[in-house]
Amino acid sequence: NQAIAYKPEYSWNYEIGSHSNWMDKRLQIHTALFYIDCYNQQLTIFPPGQSTGRLMSNAGKTRSFGAELSFVYTCNQWEWSGNYGYTNARFLSYRDGKADYAGKYVPYTPQNTVSLNGEYRWNIKKPWIDDVVFRADWRGAGKIYWNESNTLSQAFYGQLGASISCKKDGYLFSIYGKNITNMVYQTFYFKSVGNSFVQQSKPLQIGLSVKIEI
Repeated sequence: NQAIAYKPEYSWNYEIGSHSNWMDKRLQIHTALFYIDCYNQQLTIFPPGQSTGRLMSNAGKTRSFGAELSFVYTCNQWEWSGNYGYTNARFLSYRDGKADYAGKYVPYTPQNTVSLNGEYRWNIKKPWIDDVVFRADWRGAGKIYWNESNTLSQAFYGQLGASISCKKDGYLFSIYGKNITNMVYQTFYFKSVGNSFVQQSKPLQIGLSVKIEI
């Protein structure tokens, strides 16, 4: 029980925000500020020594605060959207029996998240096709700490994507590319049998997809 049992997590969440429309509702802007007090926050930990697997544990107390801003702008066949989020999550009190992590950042929580999207819809209205949609997006995240001592981390990174889609009635055919610039970054950190490992990002991906609405 000492190894596998853990306590429930409790939190108080405070948030204030706004939703507004501008330019005859072509521009929508959403903002939010938040603050979170968390007690017995559940954390993923790795067993010491030559053991493998993952366990759940509780931190004493953490606090998080941040802000979010998003927008959507439409004009004729164009649509632009974006989102930015900032999070500052730290331990207020946490001892694992070996070290005191008070003031350290909570692992696996990106400090910044960003997304930008642009889309153009070409209304063809032919017997064999209705619309062609051109889309590009850029997404970023970081800095992300991988451990409680904040000695391992992934710096901020961004990746670019794009797609061309053809739509007819309930059929959607798309050609897409993900991580077009072939950005290399870490997506996960873990320990196994006493060794540390990182999982790398997926490389450039190009593919086709077909969706059918019934």
